[in-house]
Amino acid sequence: MVSPALESLIASCLCILAMLLTAAKALHLFPLQCARRCAWRQLPWKSGDILLFSLHGLKEDLLKFCFHSHITHVGMVVTDTAGRRYVWEATRRGCTLVPLAGYNFARHSVCLYRALRGPPVPPAALRRAVRANLGRPYSHDYWRPVYNRFFPSLPLATPAHRRTRFCTDLVA
Repeated sequence: MVSPALESLIASCLCILAMLLTAAKALHLFPLQCARRCAWRQLPWKSGDILLFSLHGLKEDLLKFCFHSHITHVGMVVTDTAGRRYVWEATRRGCTLVPLAGYNFARHSVCLYRALRGPPVPPAALRRAVRANLGRPYSHDYWRPVYNRFFPSLPLATPAHRRTRFCTDLVA
């Protein structure tokens, strides 16, 4: 039998530990601080460059908290044969190509640009990947990655026949 004083001490320690873990996760809800800023038009866009977004909103705050990450959305720059640049992404509208010149993201959001390093992406292979995924519906299957994050020793596999895509699926 455990004494009431020991039981109270254990409960207090567990409560403090839970608060510390929650606070550590909540740090990702603070806005990203960027030391170097560059105008959108001045970036050296090329196929394969990655755009990492820290979007602003309630759903995004929940994603930041659950996945322990500032990044809530990703896209990839794709250049067509005529030299026009697009952002390839998966959103609620599905997998789309949005012209870079008219690309907008939410106010109070941050976009981090990551230039492709190494050899350029083979244009034909990238075009095939875009064609194969264009129009696929966006996945709202958030529960599986959240479950896997909290229970890494008992992971749930993603079905291979899944017809939907996350934004990270496209970039990967």
